[in-house]
Order: sequence, then C-alpha cells, then structure tokens
Amino acid sequence: MNKDDLWQEYQICIDLYKFYVDITVKILIWYYGITGAILSFYFSERNTGHIGRWALLLPCAMSIALAVLFGWGARHWQPIRDIAHDLAERLQITHFELRALQLLLYGATTLLLATATVIVFLIVWHQ
Repeated sequence: MNKDDLWQEYQICIDLYKFYVDITVKILIWYYGITGAILSFYFSERNTGHIGRWALLLPCAMSIALAVLFGWGARHWQPIRDIAHDLAERLQITHFELRALQLLLYGATTLLLATATVIVFLIVWHQ
C-alpha cells in the first residue's frame, strides 16, 4: 500500500470517529430532552392516574435500547482504533487517541441503565 492510500484510510478512521462522537452526543441530547419532557409531565400532572405511568414506558424502553446499542458499539470500536494506530505507525506519525469514543459509549451505557432503573422504580413504586 502506498503512502497516499494509507493517509486516505487513516482519514476515514478519523472521520468515522468524529461522526460517531457527534451522533452519540446528539442522540443523548435528543433522548434526555424527550425523557425530561415526559418526566416533567409525569410530576406536574399528578392526577393522570395510569396514563402518567404508561407515559414512562417510552423513555424506559428507549433507555434500555440505547444502552444495549451503545454497549455493543463500545465493545466493537476497539478494532477500528487498532487499525488507526497501525496506520499511524506505518505513516510514522503520532497517533490520535480514539479511546474517548469508547469511554463515551460506556459512560452513556451506564447513565442510560441508571435512568432506566429510576424510571422502573417510578412505574412500579411511586404513587
């Protein structure tokens, strides 16, 4: 592989990294916006009965689904990171650390599972 091809492949890895960080942050902002609105409705409208509890199922399901997706993504990011490091070595440049995405995904997974746990608590035990 010539140097131009190596640079192109390295650039693809970096662009992929930037895209995944961007989309992860946007998904989290979107999710917590929806969850905040639903929780605001739940706590402000105390006389809605079971409707308020059923409304909590959406953010709970989204929490679990996103936690599974982000956890899966964090586990599968390592090969791309390794490829980028190998390419940087072959290009004889200092590699750009791509582990931040993995940490972001694991952190988001933990936060989403904690949020799902609190929502389940609200559904089951909160009066």
